[in-house]
Parts: sequence; C-alpha cells; structure tokens
Amino acid sequence: MKNLFAATLLIACGSKQPAPTTMTSSTPTPPAATAPAEPPIPAPEPAVAQNHPKPEYGMWGFDREGMNATTSPGNNFYEYANGGWLKNTPIPADKSNYGMFSVLSDKIVPLEPEEAELAKLYTNTWRYIKFATANQFWMMANDFGLDFERIRHAIRYEYPRAADIPGPGFAAGPCLLKDTMQLAAFNNNNFVLGHTAMLINEGLPLYLVSRLEHVYDLSKLTVGVLGMAFKGGSDDPRESLAYKLRKILLLKAANVMCTDPYIADPRFSPLDDVLDRADLLVIAAPHPQYRDLVTDKPVADMWGIAGRGMRI
Repeated sequence: MKNLFAATLLIACGSKQPAPTTMTSSTPTPPAATAPAEPPIPAPEPAVAQNHPKPEYGMWGFDREGMNATTSPGNNFYEYANGGWLKNTPIPADKSNYGMFSVLSDKIVPLEPEEAELAKLYTNTWRYIKFATANQFWMMANDFGLDFERIRHAIRYEYPRAADIPGPGFAAGPCLLKDTMQLAAFNNNNFVLGHTAMLINEGLPLYLVSRLEHVYDLSKLTVGVLGMAFKGGSDDPRESLAYKLRKILLLKAANVMCTDPYIADPRFSPLDDVLDRADLLVIAAPHPQYRDLVTDKPVADMWGIAGRGMRI
C-alpha cells in the first residue's frame, strides 16, 4: 500500500519501512572519582558586527499537478490532494511502499495513528515543560538576587545529565502551548504538570513587569520592547508573549515603544529611535542584533543575550 500512517518524533505521519529500527538505551558511565576542577565562569562573548538580511520567502504553494481532480474531496480528500503524485511516482525497488515523508528521510518509525498523534503532543509538551522548569528556576534565583546563568553553567559543567537544561525566556509560538492544552483536554483535563507549566510560562510577562516595578516608577518612563517575534531570528509573531508584555506595559508605563528587525508593523519604531527615546529597555526576543547592543540605558534581559547577566 502506498498510504500508511507512521511517525517519527518530529513527523506525525509518513511511510512504513520494511523493518523498523530497534531503539536501545544505555546507562551513562559514572565519572571517575577525582576532584573536579573549579569551573570557570564564562566571560561575555565579544560583540561582532554582522549584517542580517531580512528573510525572504521562496517558492511555495499547492502542487496542482499532484492532485486528482476527478475525485471528490468530500469522499477522499487524500486522493483528491495527492492522487496525481501517487499515480505518477513509482515505488523504488528496495521499498515495499513509498510516501511523501520517504522522500525526506528513510528513517521512519511506524506507529498507529493514535500513537503518532501522542508522539507529536508529547514532544512539544515535553519541551514546554522543560522551558517552564527553567523559567521557574530563573524566577527563584532572580527573587534572591542571584544570576541564574552562573548557576546553570555550574550545574552543566562536565555533567552530561544536566546538559539539556535550557535558559529562561518566553516559551511561545503556535505549537507548544496549543499542544500542551490539547494533551490536557485529551486526558479529561487531568494534567496537573501541564497546567502548571502553562501558568509559569504564560505568567512570565506579568512577573517581568512586576519585577521592574520594584526598581522603577514605570508610570514616569518610556519603555522600549526589543523583539516581538516568538523566538530569536524569526519574523513569526504567532502567540508571541512579547505582545502580552506590551499590553501589560501599556497599562503601567508612561509610554511603550516596540521594535523588531524582521516584523513589519506600523506600531513599531526603528531600533535607533527606541534606543534614543526609551528610558528602559526590555529584550523580549533574543534576536542576534541585540548581541551588539550599545546603550547606556538599563536593559532587562532574561535571556542573557546582551552579556549583562540575567538578574532583573
């Protein structure tokens, strides 16, 4: 059959291979019982001037030649959308079947449809929970006046088990929160861990503003928000928590200015204008341009991208 459901951790559907790959696990070898060297504290990376061209979209759209317009989409949408491609694409001699994801990779892990959907939901929810853990750790350290990045460096130093601890920051985008909510709904809202992760991550903009209010009288300040995309180096604003941060600051600050090198929005200002007019700067998306940030204004940078630490 040409049409089989399958999945990898990154792909929720695809084609079946003749023989699935066997997955194995191993227990890490404990380190030798020797006194570890004192871990050095990394110095901030030197600023390197870079030119970052605006991203451009390539060719995209729907392949009409791959369709089968003789089939009613209401009866068989897959055949309607892909029938032409299925008919005109031969199955390679070394494969029992062939599908679109086989073109992308030969490493396909066959799963049942429900297993494939849960694999996708588990993957994004796991990432979301890890980000929530890092954000909670950062808030705890920050409340006690400690720099979380120094602590994170110490616990990751020559310790592979802690190597995947992420840094703090806005956990957003079109998939992570949505899939965590979908997994909770699937389990009849019996998902305390997922709900807690949502409270932590979605509450981060409010926490950030509350910390700033402890130090500054925002009602007298112009606050500049640097970066409005949901992640660094991207022009995608979907579900970006930078917009939630902006809404809160509009209620608290005398004025709010926003800028982003990749997103065109009439409400935004050029970076130079924001740096000139703002009294306080908040990095909301870790765009690479902000590594070169030169300013004498105070900068709230939970990402640590500006090399000034993460304390706020």
